[in-house]
Amino acid sequence: MALVMSESKSKRGGARPGAGRPSKAKQQNDFAAYEASYRYNPQRMWLYSPTLDAKKELTGGSRQELIKKAQWLYNNSGLAGGAVDKIARLVGPLIPQARTLDEKWNRLAEQAFNDAARNAAFGVDVSGMVNFDQAIPLIVRQMAIAGDVFWQRSTSKAGRAMFRLVPGENVGSPVGKEEEGWIDGVKVDPKTGRPIRFRVLSAPASQDYTDISADDIAQVRRAYRIGYTRAPSWLARAANTLQDIAEYLAFEKQSAKIGASMALVITSPEAGQIGLGSSLVKGQSGSSQQPMTVDALSNGSIIPQLKPGEKVESILNNHPAGNMKEFLGTLKEEIAVGLGFSSQFLFDATDAGGANQRWILEEAASAIDEIRDIIIQSFAAPFWRFWIWQEIQAGRLPMPNDGSDWWRVDFTPPARLSVDFGRDGRLMSDLLLRGQISPQRYYALQGLDADTQDTDIIRFAARRKKLVQEIAKEEGVDLTTSEVFPPAPGAPIPQQAVDGSKQGE
Repeated sequence: MALVMSESKSKRGGARPGAGRPSKAKQQNDFAAYEASYRYNPQRMWLYSPTLDAKKELTGGSRQELIKKAQWLYNNSGLAGGAVDKIARLVGPLIPQARTLDEKWNRLAEQAFNDAARNAAFGVDVSGMVNFDQAIPLIVRQMAIAGDVFWQRSTSKAGRAMFRLVPGENVGSPVGKEEEGWIDGVKVDPKTGRPIRFRVLSAPASQDYTDISADDIAQVRRAYRIGYTRAPSWLARAANTLQDIAEYLAFEKQSAKIGASMALVITSPEAGQIGLGSSLVKGQSGSSQQPMTVDALSNGSIIPQLKPGEKVESILNNHPAGNMKEFLGTLKEEIAVGLGFSSQFLFDATDAGGANQRWILEEAASAIDEIRDIIIQSFAAPFWRFWIWQEIQAGRLPMPNDGSDWWRVDFTPPARLSVDFGRDGRLMSDLLLRGQISPQRYYALQGLDADTQDTDIIRFAARRKKLVQEIAKEEGVDLTTSEVFPPAPGAPIPQQAVDGSKQGE
């Protein structure tokens, strides 16, 4: 790479010693093995990165501005709002499954949690806005827009565990009051970098705040970079492109409206002598002044009276542009990839074939699993343990076993995405019958609770058998369950029910 030399003179008029010699750092970049390390390549745009310190990279001001733009886009852009809502809907519900060694206690705890937390909002949310299931998509949406969201532990008058949701824009440092050891509303341990306190503002950008211990309030966010105490909006990478689309569509619609409202135009060779400005006389629609003189015919048609050289021509409206769909498709791809998904999954899958559809769903399922794991580890599991402990302390739940595993819990997610439920269902059923997959895993893949399914199957079979016996006794006949109903779930299916053959053939 050629070196750019510049002549330099000293204040005394002569050449400065060493003038024109590039700096040592510049020489190292000029002859580096990585061309990308050369900052002053005139063939490339200048990439500005002011710091490598992750703690200083995302400032509170930058994060707040990103939130403002993300909120506007979510409220006004169908692409942004639809993409965020689609992701949020797929994460939950997450059904808690107690995993202690005491099966009876597990069922008791799950039922108590369902009645109190998954039923009515006032039983679990301090604001009375959402219940446990409804809180999950809300948290995902808030996390996508603001980058992070917080939930504070609280208790009711009866001692039941509750949560208070705090949006990310309400946690930060007051303007001009960044204190030593605090980074954008987070006080970190100088030795470990672990958050130990959070500063909750009464309103975004307010000077009033309350400092809350990290033991009482938890942060839900996608880990963005090592050293980041906060997280940027998920729309940060796509915000400029989303705004470009909004502006582009607005201009295209405006052009189309103007073109549609102007059907004809009069052209004249004298147009160049008219000039522009106040000398132009425009015809007012609906007024007595007409844009041109016409002769009306009896059938309603008109014949315009034109000056010599004038012509009446129709306007060819070229808006929207012919390549508009392809152009928007390119921008949508950039938006979707910035959000961590494919454009076919978030926006339009009409051009994806069968095999491609399966790959798109597998890729999307992996991204959803990542978000789901964040919700489980940062909100669902900690709140379950907080809720269970409060119930045990209040005496509403007994301590299971020796008290060593009361906190164990799993969560059953919704059924995995599929474009061929019949094919995937047969595969899972075959694996279950071969013993190559557990019933718990089989039901979990369908978004079902294995314990609940087993209980329902057993109770249904017992109730069916009892009903057959009672009615048969009333009628004075002998009947068995198999004579009245099809084989019980899990029983071998008779061959004649499969291929239509008769018994004995």
